[in-house]
Amino acid sequence: MRHSFHSIGTAAFFSIFILAHSGALAQVENIEKRSLDVPEFSLDAMSFYADTLGGRVDVYVQMPYDRLHFLKIGNAYGAKYEVTMSFLSADNTPVVEKSWMEDVEVSTFEASVAKGTYDLSERSFYLQPAKYKLRARVNDPESDKASQIERTIEVPKFSDRDLSLSDIMIVNKLTEQGGKKTIVPNVSDNVGQLPQGFYLFFEIYSQTNLDSVDLRYSVVNPKGTVLVTYTRSEPLISKRSQVFFKFDSLNIPVGGYKFVVEARKTVSAQGVTGEEQPILASVEKTFTLRWAGMPRSLVNLDAAIDQMQYIAKGSELEDIKSAPTLEEKQKRFLAFWRKRDPTPGTDENELMEEYYNRVEYANKHFAHYIDGWKTDMGMVYIILGSPNSVDRHPFEYDSKPYEIWYYYERNRRFVFLDDTGFGDYRLITPIGDIWQRY
Repeated sequence: MRHSFHSIGTAAFFSIFILAHSGALAQVENIEKRSLDVPEFSLDAMSFYADTLGGRVDVYVQMPYDRLHFLKIGNAYGAKYEVTMSFLSADNTPVVEKSWMEDVEVSTFEASVAKGTYDLSERSFYLQPAKYKLRARVNDPESDKASQIERTIEVPKFSDRDLSLSDIMIVNKLTEQGGKKTIVPNVSDNVGQLPQGFYLFFEIYSQTNLDSVDLRYSVVNPKGTVLVTYTRSEPLISKRSQVFFKFDSLNIPVGGYKFVVEARKTVSAQGVTGEEQPILASVEKTFTLRWAGMPRSLVNLDAAIDQMQYIAKGSELEDIKSAPTLEEKQKRFLAFWRKRDPTPGTDENELMEEYYNRVEYANKHFAHYIDGWKTDMGMVYIILGSPNSVDRHPFEYDSKPYEIWYYYERNRRFVFLDDTGFGDYRLITPIGDIWQRY
């Protein structure tokens, strides 16, 4: 089965906000500068049963328009991007690879830069049952910039099981005409931008004499707590049954979660008691819930509130944390950032995005026994951004390791000393005058 879809959707893409000082996007270490030319994209891949070889992997690439270079072609605007999809075995041996070029055309310049618009590309790969490394690379030939995503995907031995489930696809639009269903997949893992609800789509493969199964749909948080659960009976009309389950909404906080679908014998079946039946098959799908304009790194509301200490006053943090309900906490959190949105008429909150981008960078590069955002280097980086230059002294014979960060526009420098010799750099320069200067 091939899924048909439209090429323009509503998935949001988060742009980078450049702050006033010129070093906002520079990196502290010798790491390549973030570039607006990098053609970032979203990727999703799902395994289904296929008579050929045993498994089919459908791969979707979602390419935002604002990451492409459009050129005027007559009365329209066009862009191109090249996709290379590679599957590698467990020992990194290439198994199969496909490359193709996608052409995109819009009628106006405004359409070419509109937020939330994208091109959607799909390819199917027939593979033997095994675990693979999927490597997807997108290249913009105009800028010669490329972006790459890697993930692991498994093609199960569907035919060896009495009952099995395919991977789950999140569907943001489902239409039916003349008995034919048209699916628009939600390639981004974010379901927070689907206010009208969404579907979970998957297939059931049965080699049993069961007429139906009970399917339990659960939403599970990172701690393993089940937050939402539904159960319904699903008829098995053939050896391959397609299932669409609608979630009208999810009243859960911002964060990362997973859908879990479990198949059991139907309780009403002959000889089956009312006791819970053993799981015959199950499948999981990770997802996030964020609102439009919210940074991808923001997946835990309580952690995001704690990380606000460099921009919020103590009384403001206490007001948010003391909210009597989770819904009220989310409301106060969003209200805080809405007051500081430099472009209140748009979905994006550039200040919020830049702030949490800095938190994410600090966590990746300055963590030392504690989260990177809590370290002295992380604190200075979050408040002031990248320094204009760094003077590093890791191997001085007559002194302990230290670094000096220079911010020329502010006529300031900050000295960090590694007093223990284990990379735990502590700030020895007063910082009171820049605290909450963000």
